[in-house]
This record gives sequence, structure tokens and C-alpha cells, in this order.
Amino acid sequence: MGHWAGSERSGSVDVRRPSGGVLVAVADNGGVNRAAATLRVAQSSHRQAVRNLEKDLRTKLFHRVVRYLAPAPAGEALVGPARQILRDVDATRCARSGTWSVAGSTSMGY
Repeated sequence: MGHWAGSERSGSVDVRRPSGGVLVAVADNGGVNRAAATLRVAQSSHRQAVRNLEKDLRTKLFHRVVRYLAPAPAGEALVGPARQILRDVDATRCARSGTWSVAGSTSMGY
């Protein structure tokens, strides 16, 4: 498995939380505009983050379809690991701060 952080010269890619968060948000929302609105940030920053990540990884992560971004095979392969990394980062922050939050929904029945 490759490195998640480091310099491009060493053959690793610098994938930070904003990149992973943008990847997941765009995949979940079907496009940059909706992802930016959901996260309340400028769509231009999301657009640039997707371009930069695709450039860093040297592959297309999304197929651009009119008014929609569909994950390309490489994007599909990265969304799950990116989602897990985001959960791990959040869990680490919660553990350090002594707080805990649950993202998503859970149902329990008898």
C-alpha cells in the first residue's frame, strides 16, 4: 500500500483532509455545486480541489456529465478509504477532546 502523505518526489501523494472531504462530498452530492452548498464553501475551491487531486493522482476521479459528476472507477475505489480516513480523524479528535459524536443514523429494534 502506498503512503498517504509525503512528497511527490518520493512517489507518494499528499492526501489531506480537505482533499478526502471534497472527494467524499462530491461523490455523495453528485457534483461540486451541491457539495459546496452542503459544506457551505465556495464551489470554486471544491472544483480546484478535485482538479488538484486528479492531477496529484494522475487519473480522473469523476466523469463529467451535464450537471452531474459520476465517480470514475478510480473515484469509486477511493471514496470508501477516504470516508474511513475521515471517520478515523474525527474519532481521534473526539478521543483527544474527550467528546464523541456519531455521524449518520443508527436504528435499533427488538
